[in-house]
Amino acid sequence: MRKVVGKFLSLLLCLSLLAAALPLCAVTAKAVVNPYHTGDTVFFGEYPQTRVTDEGLLAKLEKALSQWQPYPYSVGTGEYGSMTRQDFMFYQDVALDGERYRAVLLRQYRPQSVYGEFPAEDSAVQARNGYPRETACWFRFEPVEWTVLDPAEGLLISHRILDAQPFAEKIYRETVMSDNGTLIHDFSDPDARIPANSYRSSWLREWLNGVFYGTAFSGPQQECIEARFIAPEDVHIAVKAPPEAMADAAAATATEATATDGATAQEPPEAAPTEAPRPDPVFLLSAEEATSEAYTVQYEWGGSDSILRTQPTDYARSQGFSRYGDGWLLCTPGENSGSAAVFEYGSVRSVEAGFTGMGVRPAINVNFSDCFAGDVDGDGEVSAADARLALRVSVGLTVIPAEWTVYADADGDGEVTSGDARLILRFSVSLEEESAMSHFFAPPQAAQEEVSNTGKRLMEEITLAEGASASFGDRHLVRAGTAARWESSNPAVATVTQDGTVQALNKGFACVHLTAGTNRYYYFISVLSPLQQRIYALKDKYPAGYFWNSYPKSEKYPAVTETPCTDHATGAYSHCIGQCAGFAALLCDEIFGRSAPVKRNLTVADIRVGDYVRCLPHHSVFVIDRVNRGEIVGYHMYSDTNRLAEGDYITVAECNWDSRCGIRWGRMIDLGNLQIDSYETYTRY
Repeated sequence: MRKVVGKFLSLLLCLSLLAAALPLCAVTAKAVVNPYHTGDTVFFGEYPQTRVTDEGLLAKLEKALSQWQPYPYSVGTGEYGSMTRQDFMFYQDVALDGERYRAVLLRQYRPQSVYGEFPAEDSAVQARNGYPRETACWFRFEPVEWTVLDPAEGLLISHRILDAQPFAEKIYRETVMSDNGTLIHDFSDPDARIPANSYRSSWLREWLNGVFYGTAFSGPQQECIEARFIAPEDVHIAVKAPPEAMADAAAATATEATATDGATAQEPPEAAPTEAPRPDPVFLLSAEEATSEAYTVQYEWGGSDSILRTQPTDYARSQGFSRYGDGWLLCTPGENSGSAAVFEYGSVRSVEAGFTGMGVRPAINVNFSDCFAGDVDGDGEVSAADARLALRVSVGLTVIPAEWTVYADADGDGEVTSGDARLILRFSVSLEEESAMSHFFAPPQAAQEEVSNTGKRLMEEITLAEGASASFGDRHLVRAGTAARWESSNPAVATVTQDGTVQALNKGFACVHLTAGTNRYYYFISVLSPLQQRIYALKDKYPAGYFWNSYPKSEKYPAVTETPCTDHATGAYSHCIGQCAGFAALLCDEIFGRSAPVKRNLTVADIRVGDYVRCLPHHSVFVIDRVNRGEIVGYHMYSDTNRLAEGDYITVAECNWDSRCGIRWGRMIDLGNLQIDSYETYTRY
């Protein structure tokens, strides 16, 4: 069977070579039969994620410490081109009781830019994230959760931000002036031949396909990953001025464009050497993919959001991730010499290529059919139980959905026969050559009790209103005699009975989960207060991605427009002339009524859901949620512990965040860094 897989992958590789001229990050087409849909979750590979807090386990891990390994990170003097590799952050991986853990030790805090100096504790992102110097912090290796973006292509993106890395490790700045104005460009080489935002030559590309690829995936898992080809001709420095203007500017000055080797910009720099296309097992999404309308989901309360919404892991924070659920890099070049990145809920903006606090969400292409074949019950291994189930299917004693035959059809001939059952059995007892396939994916829940996916973990996100109830017990078929137990991770927010009926009590988050034998089913419950329900209903009236100005109104959403605005004051709400302030005031009036009293002179500590907040220096937002440090905001499925908020923050709705009167919902703001105009910040309670 290994040979069959090898031939298929070889054919795919040959076909992929024909795609070298496709746009950046293009994917080769292939037909894959699988039961997945866009937005589904799979688990594949392992990476350090959750911080270990159990004192007993920490004591055992400390005894297992041995040799520290330095991270290959750079530090500078604050000047462009001054960065050098230094050993100031260390790690080591330890195996204990069948699990893997990673220890991280900070001798110095990581600079925010690759050319920056070591920051002081009061300004260090890692210190603010709760990671002190000279103290080993431990993280558990856990299965990586992936979101399915394109089932036909096998395209997956990590559900969470897994790490924090700069796009470019070296930054050399060149400033040129001409009649066309001042142009500033960053390069990743001193000869000014390789733009800092060139993904083809980037540090991040090498890191993804070296460090991450080798850490997250075993050998058999790597054989399930299919490469994406990067087209070098589509990687360029994106500039606002036309190419001829850039050439004129480069020839106009010699004093401010000196490279580190003494060369000047008297003449346009020689082009970087052409590199033949090579396949990347791990890559970043493009800006086009990250903003695709295909990746939206409708919520029960009527709103919609992108399935790319995310949060960082604890480990990403330890590496210096500087934001909450936004700020992850793309392979597309940004403006000037910057790198494109996804910020709050789908907005794409440029960020300096040497910034170290950006998040990394790896993407991969997998061959579902190869990775699943043989593991009929989805428990993560090929066993005699799979052979028995395949045999029952072959003789008609068990019926499974048609798309599920990919698991039982071990020889790939399109049907399930006793020969498939025999082949699976021989694999399970090592009578056949070891399969090249890994079996770490968990298929979706089966409709029949026979296909119970033993040992599987499933997760679903649910939104409920305070006082509402929902029953999940009828979604699961539990074998007779199997011990089953329902539990809530936060009974103050939501309780659950042993028949699977959930009662939402108070605003907040709770994970309700069912343990049935070795199966685990998780429901991430977000409970909305009555006020939040009214606020969230406005998402349909003022949807994200549209604009709030005086241009012709959208036929689909009459309160907004489909045209970005260049005059930010045009069409402002009567409270004020700025679009951000007018929109925040409008939402206040929509919720509380225009006659509701206004109370000003608030402090950061006073801010509540429904408040109008004037952020200094010049922006206004409307608060849709507030979370305090220590509050339960999530659940770690593989350590079965609650995830607590590491700081105080608010979530907001806002307008004109993009200087085009654009609307967005859901940006998170760290209250520890928020400065407000107390007089302009007000409540309507």
